[in-house]
Amino acid sequence: MMEEKVIKRSPKKIIWNTLFGLASVLFFLLPLYYLHSYSEKGTGLHTISLLLILLVLFCAGVVVYQTYRLLSSDNEYLRCTVEGFYYKQNPKKPSRFYAWSDVEDFSFSRIRGKYRDSYRIEVYFKNKENVKSQSFLALLKRRILPFHSSADLIIPIFLLDVGLPERVYEAMKYYEREWRIEQNRQARKQTKQASKSKSSKPS
Repeated sequence: MMEEKVIKRSPKKIIWNTLFGLASVLFFLLPLYYLHSYSEKGTGLHTISLLLILLVLFCAGVVVYQTYRLLSSDNEYLRCTVEGFYYKQNPKKPSRFYAWSDVEDFSFSRIRGKYRDSYRIEVYFKNKENVKSQSFLALLKRRILPFHSSADLIIPIFLLDVGLPERVYEAMKYYEREWRIEQNRQARKQTKQASKSKSSKPS
């Protein structure tokens, strides 16, 4: 039996991404602290700067919390098999299985950003029941946002233990191709057996 391909989150990339996020928070926090310290108490500027400081600290707390969740959970993110793939969207919830027989098409997408590009895999299903199983927020984005992808499932390629983002798509494509080869082999076998049984019947 063919081995499964497991793609995991990278703890090293998660930590570096967190440090970069906290450095960005500090970059915004220092001028706000300076503004708050040298503004007169009771003025609007003093109050607004305080609220902004609290907002930045809240963002820092969210970054630390999300990092803790990722590092304390199972690192498995995507597992490819000949029958389908397992995708673990939430690190604290079990993976969900998607069969290749339900997949109509999937593609690799690169979104260019101002400072950094993002990558993802867009999956389209034959059976739309797979779409209904997604979170309410994901379904709301697909309906409301005009620029949001029409894909039934979006798999972000971010903070994963892979050399290049394309490797994730290549792994999925390889196992999906192996599934199709096996399906064709089984179909030929059944056709051959059916023709044999038909020819063995007395006329």
